[in-house]
Amino acid sequence: MQPADIGRVITVADPSVSPDGRRVAFVVTRVDLDANRYRSSVWLAEADGSAAPFPLTAGDRDGQPAWSPDGHRLAFTRGGEDGGGSLHVLPVDGPGETVTVCVRPEAIGRPAWSPDGSRLAFASRERARRYTEGDEDSARPPRRIDRLYSRLDDVGWIVDRPRSVFVVAADGSGAPRLVAGGPYEHGDPAWSPDGRTLAVTAARSKDWDLELIDDIHLVDVDGGLRPLTHRGLSHRMPSFSPDGAMVAALAEDNRTIHSHAQVVVLDVHTGEERVLTAALDRHCAPHPGARAPLWHGEHLLFSLEDRGDVEVWRVRADGAGARTGARRHTRRHWVRRRGGHARVRRDGPGRAPRAPRP
Repeated sequence: MQPADIGRVITVADPSVSPDGRRVAFVVTRVDLDANRYRSSVWLAEADGSAAPFPLTAGDRDGQPAWSPDGHRLAFTRGGEDGGGSLHVLPVDGPGETVTVCVRPEAIGRPAWSPDGSRLAFASRERARRYTEGDEDSARPPRRIDRLYSRLDDVGWIVDRPRSVFVVAADGSGAPRLVAGGPYEHGDPAWSPDGRTLAVTAARSKDWDLELIDDIHLVDVDGGLRPLTHRGLSHRMPSFSPDGAMVAALAEDNRTIHSHAQVVVLDVHTGEERVLTAALDRHCAPHPGARAPLWHGEHLLFSLEDRGDVEVWRVRADGAGARTGARRHTRRHWVRRRGGHARVRRDGPGRAPRAPRP
């Protein structure tokens, strides 16, 4: 491979399976050497390979596809030249035009559909008032920095543009509504089955910028927020059980470097937490490509790193046999699932289940 070959590299990532399991939306990224930039678009493929994949969107910075619960629409995000973002919904079955749901001055995180398909939740940075007082930062009032955790690499200052969670009508009929904000860094919105509650992650304690422990909070989309966890493990990527009584998530002890992420389940009513994978001396949040635990009957499916491989494992969600209950589901990579279907990408021959090697 020669340096000039960089322009021939094409990457495929972020697969999302339709609820009926027939199609897969994914992101294709190419290198534009003349413009010295990457260009990405959303493509669609038949899961059985019966037809050639084809581009579904025509933007330069399209990504994060998410299927509606009925599988007839696909939401995706588009990045702007100025760092802003927009959220769109396009019909996949039947006629119709792409709907621009909202446009924001900041990038938009992965959208999450409400169970009835009427709303979308997403995370995006909320700018403080000083951003309206001039086009250039030098013309605006001074930035007040009152905490240590004030900026991020490749993001810039966050002290006056915290990441918040919004809910918006999927048909674009209204402006996004802030449901979890303030000075904190929120993310990972996940809907409850009844569509009344969002599980989000955020550090909201008094010394949140010093401890960096993300708790799971339950947000009533009509108003109100309560913590589900309390400054123990740091949590991310929550996922409601089908009956809404439990929340699964990935969690790790950020006070110890390096600690392995584990799969945990929490009782929505009591906050009781169980670690399901403590007996596995492996990291349950592979990078890149970590996914939320997937509810599958009485089990949870999760991904795990083992000696350079990324595998899909399962464990009983009730914690029964937790010491030995985690078993390899398949020697394949994780792929996003909607509805009753899950897909995995094979990278090598399957093998019989085994415990991770020390």
